[in-house]
Amino acid sequence: MPPKGYKVPFKVRKNGYENYCTYEWLEEHYIKQRLSTQACADLIGASSSTIKRWLKIHGIPARSRKDYGYEKFIEWNETRKIIIPKDWLIEHYVNKRLSCRECAELYGCSESQIKDLLKEYGIKRRPCTWKAHEVVRLKIREGTFVLQKWARSGDNNPAKRPEVREKIRQSKLGSNNPMWNPNLTDEERERSRSYDKYVKWRLSVFTRDNFTCQCCGAKRRKGERIKLAAHHLFSHCDNKELRLNLDNGVTLCWNCHGEFHRIYGKKGNNTPEQFAEFMKSKGKDFKYKGIQLSLFDRAFDTPSTAMP
Repeated sequence: MPPKGYKVPFKVRKNGYENYCTYEWLEEHYIKQRLSTQACADLIGASSSTIKRWLKIHGIPARSRKDYGYEKFIEWNETRKIIIPKDWLIEHYVNKRLSCRECAELYGCSESQIKDLLKEYGIKRRPCTWKAHEVVRLKIREGTFVLQKWARSGDNNPAKRPEVREKIRQSKLGSNNPMWNPNLTDEERERSRSYDKYVKWRLSVFTRDNFTCQCCGAKRRKGERIKLAAHHLFSHCDNKELRLNLDNGVTLCWNCHGEFHRIYGKKGNNTPEQFAEFMKSKGKDFKYKGIQLSLFDRAFDTPSTAMP
């Protein structure tokens, strides 16, 4: 062990630490005042690794973090400790049957302090009597308790049931949709095809055709992003009475739908004959059965007309 007053030899003496690297300085601050290495380093503007190196040179054993943290915890606990008479706790907690939180609010302290004092005074705490906990304990005793996370996972998830999914879908239609624009008129909605009846008609066409393009056979599957369109055999703009007729719709993918309108135009005057000709160019036959009154039309009271 180096003698007292021994200075650590430095290669560069211009760092300004010559008066702090002595055994006396470390003994005063680190041992007697019990400052941490970081606190000692902050006093002189050095790093904690420098203080640790000085301790190692002078043979001073460094304190462990556990000991230092425990001392700080004891010091902090003593400062926050409050004195509540045992009779007061017995009167309010035992006789009046107030909860720990109510006692803490009444006395002006924290709930954890009340719990610590109950343990210190040997006052037995009451068990939780919340109704939900009683139900859980009863289920555990009967062996029928299942965690909610397990009970609602996989096929047991309510959101996978068809009736629940339909209820969720219905709750987001019309004005309940977060994208609903209240500033649009009914005519503007019909022009943009964003009203409820048209959305349901388009879904009915997709469901009837099994979400499959009737031209190229592309099908919407899980994990595949295929955009579908409900094509009107009689054009949408020129035949207002046939817009929501199920027999007037055919499922096409976006590529085939765009190709058809690039050939035959987008400004109306489209007919089933044009679509049959388009399908024939793709090597497929299309048999048109004519416009009939379907269940979808009856649900919305849409008038049906025969094919001219």
